This record gives sequence, structure tokens and C-alpha cells, in this order.
Amino acid sequence: TEVWHTNPWFLPDGRHFLIAITGKKAEDSAIYACDIDSKDQARNRRRILASGLASFTYSQGHLLYLRGRTLMAQPFDPGQLETTGDPVSVAEQLDNIQGWTRWGVSQNGVLAYTSGAIGLEQLTWFERSGKMLAAFGPAGIINTLAISPDGSTVAFDMMNESVGSDIDRKSTRLNSSHANI
Repeated sequence: TEVWHTNPWFLPDGRHFLIAITGKKAEDSAIYACDIDSKDQARNRRRILASGLASFTYSQGHLLYLRGRTLMAQPFDPGQLETTGDPVSVAEQLDNIQGWTRWGVSQNGVLAYTSGAIGLEQLTWFERSGKMLAAFGPAGIINTLAISPDGSTVAFDMMNESVGSDIDRKSTRLNSSHANI
């Protein structure tokens, strides 16, 4: 029995989308591919990955999803709507607060996540090699974050405030005039 549907994510063709469906039992939970034109989504969807968590995304030919507190990346062919290889670990020990982990990836592959001690957090830019470049924005408890499609801006909300920061590390408060971030 299905409990809820979350996190719809359109694939590059604009016709197909992925969605997390959570069932009453863990084995009934999975990520499915659906066709927006289908008249009967329940019968015409395709099970892509079994997953007990609703947190996933698609970027640059990969599905990214959580396995426990480990962020996994698995090759995915959006044209064939199927995985094409084995998953690999991308990041480990992601923070988990009451079942929520915080991570995001842009369409050009820039990844952001929180890991380590839970408490005041600091966003930090890293090189692909793992070398730390710089910390930016205010320290605080970060709830969610998203990276712009070009990877130049990160928007995140913190306890009692929303903040956005661009890649040259200038921090600005978000309000309705920042709707394009």
C-alpha cells in the first residue's frame, strides 16, 4: 500500500519524471520512472531503484540517492529509463536530523552536503580533489540547500532565516525580490 509520493524530478526529455513512492512496508518503497502522458500512472510506471528514503536526484547521467547516511551515485540512462552500472559512494556520514539529510547537486555536477557534528554548520567550497578552498556565509543550523544550475550560487535556509551566497562568497539575505535564486 502506498503512503505518499514525493520528490518528482523531470528528466531531460521533459516527458518522463522520477518519483519516490513510499509504502507502508520498506520493501514497498522505491524510485519509479513515469511518463507524463500516461493515463494510468500506477500501471505504466517503471521501478528504477528500491529505496526506503525519498531523497534522490538526477544529474549528469547519474541517480544520486541515500543508502543510510552514504550518498550514492549510480549511472542512469534517462532515454532507456534504467540504471546502467553499479552504484558508488560519493560522500559518507551525511548529517541526519530526524530522518532528514541535507545535500544538493547542480545540473553541472557541483555537489553540496553537510557532514560531521550536528550543530552550527559552515558552508565550505572544495576542489574536486577534496582540498578546502574557503568557508562562506554565516555559520548556523542549515535546513535545506540548493545549487543553481550553473553551479555559481547556493541558496540555503537556516533556522529563522534564509540566506543565499554566490560563488565569490558574498552573502545576501533572500526575500521576494530574490525569486530567481
